[in-house]
Amino acid sequence: MLEHGDGLDLDQLRAEVESIAVDQIDALLREAKLAATQADDTQQAAQEEAVISRDKLRQLEGSDSAARASSSKAMAQREMADAAETYIGLHTQSLLLDWALQRYRDEKQAPLLQRASEYFSELTCGEHVRLLADGEGASLTLWSRRAGPGSVKVPIEGMSDGTRDQLYLALRLAAVELHLDNNVALPFVADDLLVNFDDTRALAAIRSLATLARRTQTLYFTHHRHVVELARDALGDNFNLIELAS
Repeated sequence: MLEHGDGLDLDQLRAEVESIAVDQIDALLREAKLAATQADDTQQAAQEEAVISRDKLRQLEGSDSAARASSSKAMAQREMADAAETYIGLHTQSLLLDWALQRYRDEKQAPLLQRASEYFSELTCGEHVRLLADGEGASLTLWSRRAGPGSVKVPIEGMSDGTRDQLYLALRLAAVELHLDNNVALPFVADDLLVNFDDTRALAAIRSLATLARRTQTLYFTHHRHVVELARDALGDNFNLIELAS
């Protein structure tokens, strides 16, 4: 990229790419291809004239073998240039298609994935900012995008046990919310699902459960006293505590 970037660095090249709208790319490619074709035609005409001139010179000198060799070389160069131009065009189209598909996946995610992304970001305290899906059906692969420089993609198998638990909770909460959009509200029951959460993320999870509780009754069973204290820290008096006899 740097070799063919007209002296620009990577940041300048990225800025130049981002300044071009997708719907302009085809027009720019056509203009570039037309300019390249015109340049090739000019070069070919000049080469042909040069071959003719050398041929005449060789004829005057009594030999045309050099002219024939030069003509063959010029023809081979032209064929190589055509092949390279075809490859560049096809490869560019392939890259553009891949980019467009990925952009569509990122911007047009299903409602479940969008809402789960919001929950997952909240549950991980902003460490993971987005969920992404590749493939379809049984071949569907789920990733998260980590916050920070580079926005690293993290597969499920690359997450800790606690982070995976937070991912599954985010998906479950999002699925319940979508279910509530078109169905009768039923209680959401959870049984000590914060065992792999540290206190910071447990507080975030309690707040997420409180968000769901605005739409349906949410019941959380626990035998850990500190979870009750975390709930008080997160919600104040906005929850009902019922202690069961042993």
